[in-house]
Amino acid sequence: MNNKSMKYYNTYKLKLLLIFIVSLTSCFRGYQPGYVAGESSINLDNRIQPDSIIENLIQPYKMQLAEELNEVIGYASSTLTTRKLESSLGNFIVDLLREEAQKHYSGKVDLAAITNGGIRIPITKGDISVRDIFELMPFENSLLILTIDGSTAMKLFDYLAAKRNISIANTEINIQGNRAVDILIGGERFSPDKTYTLAISDYLANGGDNMFFLKNCKRTILNLKIRDAIIEYIKYLTSQGKNVEAKVEGRVRGVE
Repeated sequence: MNNKSMKYYNTYKLKLLLIFIVSLTSCFRGYQPGYVAGESSINLDNRIQPDSIIENLIQPYKMQLAEELNEVIGYASSTLTTRKLESSLGNFIVDLLREEAQKHYSGKVDLAAITNGGIRIPITKGDISVRDIFELMPFENSLLILTIDGSTAMKLFDYLAAKRNISIANTEINIQGNRAVDILIGGERFSPDKTYTLAISDYLANGGDNMFFLKNCKRTILNLKIRDAIIEYIKYLTSQGKNVEAKVEGRVRGVE
């Protein structure tokens, strides 16, 4: 994680810490001991006010936090959303994850994947702020590389066909029923005899969303938060004079 990305990570932790301090201070300033069935309790009501000393102490940090979260890092030409099978936002994220993972990995990154459950809000048309990306990806998930054999890759593709809630980069798939067929990876026909590299979150790699077939795969740690990868990629696009854009391309075909 570079210094800029670490700043965003620390900013989010600071936000949580400030909320905790204010809440804790408010509670204990109005503490009134009471007893219910022999046990003590805390009585809270709307007369309780935050401690002004604590408020003054954290005010500069709150202002810094707001400034950093409100930083505009890019612009979306149109609204990107998720949906089953293939989506504009899913394509955008998996493509950038594969590209960002490649920067941290010495070998070739064949695939990247993310489930719809890991994407919490759309990217709406217009300015994109750091706050937007924290809301899009509120989790502390890290990006890593899995080395998967052909059998495991096939389980991933069949998972897509059955669940229809996952986006995959650098891949074209046809769906027949709940099975994946006619699979191309990087324009080449999928081979069950080959091994492939997959950029994916540690959550999914550890069996999240019932992807247990990934748990025992060889992994390479990249020390890169997925949220940071998204932020840095959008900033890179902006530095190149490009907007955030993506579309449904027909990567996944078959029954809706």
